Amino acid sequence: MPSIGEFTRSFAAIIGTEFGSVMKLQRVLRDAGLLTTGARGINAPELVPLDAARMLIAALVTDKPSLAPLAVVEFGNLPAADAMLSARSEEGEIFAGWTDKMTFEQALAFLIEAASTAPPEHRQILTRNIQVTCDPTEMKATLSWRDGSCSYSAGGPWLMLLAEGKTDRLDEVAAAQESARLRARAFAGYSARISINRKMDGDLLLEVADLFRSNNIEAASEARRAG
Repeated sequence: MPSIGEFTRSFAAIIGTEFGSVMKLQRVLRDAGLLTTGARGINAPELVPLDAARMLIAALVTDKPSLAPLAVVEFGNLPAADAMLSARSEEGEIFAGWTDKMTFEQALAFLIEAASTAPPEHRQILTRNIQVTCDPTEMKATLSWRDGSCSYSAGGPWLMLLAEGKTDRLDEVAAAQESARLRARAFAGYSARISINRKMDGDLLLEVADLFRSNNIEAASEARRAG
């Protein structure tokens, strides 16, 4: 696992942003208690995939470091709204443990960890098929892949409620979504050079996962031998 300094330098290169900007992002998240903290220097703690997921969410949602904690709290905790899955997925092992009970940040952290231990054939599938999208104006996010997708928004799975005839809950979902849209106004000042729907593809996600790869490969190999 990378230290916070190692991760921050590599993360800046991966997303194509100046190191100083990413350092500010990392500091405000750390000060807000949203990243793994501990000693400094050679004794600094190693980051975990959830830390990487939160850095990715912050970078996707806002260009303002001061808004990074709010972005992570709001978007990271979004529940799965509706998922569409095929009976058989080419993504194989990468999605074997994914469930629609995960929040958005939990799903991203799961994918990062799964990709960091995946064999080459599954990693190639990841780069071709995965896309992560955040819409700061609507406070919604989507995780999509070749054989499925899952949207994340306030209020939860309204289509499922509709299908199950639980129409009494739809007003609650609508109210939660409207409240989220109002709170999303805080992110309205994002850079004009980035589209409203901010996207991250599988290549970028895989590069982030590679920062955790060496130690995880060894652990996965030991687990397979033990099994």
